[in-house]
Amino acid sequence: MDAIYQWARTVAMVVLFAAMVELLSPSEAMARYLRLVLGLVVVLAVMSPALTFLDRQWGPDRLLTLMPAAAAAEVARTVETSLTRQAEVLVGSVDGLSHVQCRVDLGPDLRPVRISVRADAAVADLAGTARAIAATLAAYHGISEHQVEVNLAPARGRDGR
Repeated sequence: MDAIYQWARTVAMVVLFAAMVELLSPSEAMARYLRLVLGLVVVLAVMSPALTFLDRQWGPDRLLTLMPAAAAAEVARTVETSLTRQAEVLVGSVDGLSHVQCRVDLGPDLRPVRISVRADAAVADLAGTARAIAATLAAYHGISEHQVEVNLAPARGRDGR
């Protein structure tokens, strides 16, 4: 309530100042430009609460707190599903991998905090491929390689061995 009182007081002071300046303007030719400038000052004074509101940092975590819980949960699920599909497509593009499964765990700001990858690999260097996948996913999502867990199992032959 105090903020509304302060805002109303500021607007009233700006309007009174604008009226005084307009009365003291020396010539009619300059009065048009003076009214324009003073009008803009009054508009800014009236809009100051909205400008303060818009100046805040509006990250995904802040927007989620303004949503109903069910809507926020749905947004988080949608983002998680989308990032999981992106990771699966990215890892699935590596030659020699099959049965790729990914899981992306999100933080409160809807950014990935942990990525898990499981796949069957028909590659000679499992460890090197796992490191390359971890580095790629970490760079893609802007997280540390330690937050990416890659488990590659040797692909089984046609006879199941």
